[in-house]
Amino acid sequence: MAQTKFDKQVEVAAESVAFGIGRFLAGRDLDGVKRTDATFWHPGNRVMPKVEGRVSRSSYRAGGHRLVFRITFAGAVTEGGYLLGRSPDTTLQTACGRTGTRSSPPWRPGVSARPLPRSWAVSRTGC
Repeated sequence: MAQTKFDKQVEVAAESVAFGIGRFLAGRDLDGVKRTDATFWHPGNRVMPKVEGRVSRSSYRAGGHRLVFRITFAGAVTEGGYLLGRSPDTTLQTACGRTGTRSSPPWRPGVSARPLPRSWAVSRTGC
């Protein structure tokens, strides 16, 4: 049975996604162009021949370092999105540096923390 145009498009898209995931996990440049002599374990020292234009600083980093940064950033964005969806007010207060309690000042030892008044709540406009 011959492939239809739609089947070919789906196959090409799936292949591109698979290559993108592989490049992400290998710590390589996501566009597939090798710009420096960096490997997974060793940082790059020089630009590869026939590379046009400016080479970014991240291309010189070892692939393992790029992978750690990518996974950390993706995890932070995912966690922030999850917390924002689950409890937006608490997440915004925490992100703005308001923890919900007032700590006792150092000159008054023994005074317990009190909840913040309602006027300290995060407005709809942000921090």
